[in-house]
Amino acid sequence: MENFSNNFLLSLPALNDSVFEESLIYICNHNKSGAMGIIINKPMPEKNIKNILKETSLEQLKPKIKIYFGGPVDSRVGMFLHSHGYKTKGTINISRSIALSSDISIIDDIKNGIGPNKFKFALGYAGWSKGQLENEIENGHWLLVPTIDDLIFNTPDAEILSKLQSIVDIDINNFSGGLSGLS
Repeated sequence: MENFSNNFLLSLPALNDSVFEESLIYICNHNKSGAMGIIINKPMPEKNIKNILKETSLEQLKPKIKIYFGGPVDSRVGMFLHSHGYKTKGTINISRSIALSSDISIIDDIKNGIGPNKFKFALGYAGWSKGQLENEIENGHWLLVPTIDDLIFNTPDAEILSKLQSIVDIDINNFSGGLSGLS
């Protein structure tokens, strides 16, 4: 089985799912049991995050952070996708430069200046059961693209998809069904 961890999934028009439309997902874990990833280009609207920031003490962070819609699974669970080098209980290293943490101590560490240098906070995640992701890729719902770290932490959200498409020289509107993806 090929491991798709540390790759992007770009939603294609054949998916026809409003939740994932124009989504770029960073795959955090992929194994024989299934896969999980975080949508990295969909910040939640300001009006929806005021209470979340207050409940999590994230409102105290300066500059004010964005909260991302990470996916439809466990939408009340928060996770930090962050630069490698920071580690707390439960941190999962995904690549040499990217890790994932869900331990609440990361919030205090960020407030105290000892947390990760770069991060995205997401509520929820995208998840697939055994073989589901592979089938969806084969059916042309997703394009598998090698990760470009700069897109995760350094690119404005509104520019992520266009920058990715120009870097890999693709136009997703030209795709329909039966893709095996790039890797």
